[in-house]
Amino acid sequence: PRPTLETLRDSFVACTLPELYSHGVLAAAVGMNSLTAGTFKFRVVDFPTLNDKWAARAKDGLLGWEEFVEPVAETFSPGSPQLVKPVWVKNHFRWIVWKMAAMERSFPTVYGGKYLTPDNVLAQLGKRFETEVIRAKRSSLKRIYERDGVSTRLLVLCVASITSLPSSAAPPQQEQDDGQKATTATAVAPKEAMVEMTDGWYSIQCRLDGELTKYLEQGKIYVGQKLR
Repeated sequence: PRPTLETLRDSFVACTLPELYSHGVLAAAVGMNSLTAGTFKFRVVDFPTLNDKWAARAKDGLLGWEEFVEPVAETFSPGSPQLVKPVWVKNHFRWIVWKMAAMERSFPTVYGGKYLTPDNVLAQLGKRFETEVIRAKRSSLKRIYERDGVSTRLLVLCVASITSLPSSAAPPQQEQDDGQKATTATAVAPKEAMVEMTDGWYSIQCRLDGELTKYLEQGKIYVGQKLR
């Protein structure tokens, strides 16, 4: 059962790296971000209680998103395995793993070494498959992508990654061989930053306007923050 918000709030502690490891948080989870989550691979040796099916599916002892396609189809869509698309599993694997790693880091005494596991990832993939494919309930961004929702509706999205930052600093002057100084020509750099935003199910690239770009450069907008 999932802990209540009050329980999690009281369980939040700032830990050093050795303390995180002592609570069972994997080293890969400590440095996890939304980009590395997509290529994350479980090591079978880190989970001695896994059943033999996982060990048989592992490639060189590793379980990446590819190894979850077949289990999702067998477990949650045995009659219509073709409904489970590899690209669908790849997308949701990324967001589930990122969320689980963040939960283990933030609440190590509750989730350390217990949340980011192959069985839990499979279970959450199953819940998403049931919600999105079987019951046809789509997230906000999915509805916009499929033109069943307007892009001007009010959204609250999470900053998943910073795609690009404007470069406002001009390069230093270069000294030529004859002793004369010349300023190198510089290309006009974009004045607005690009960030990847997510609703937890899908993501979209967003361009920040000038004021929001300033907030980003000042550290007021950061990965993990939610924006309206």
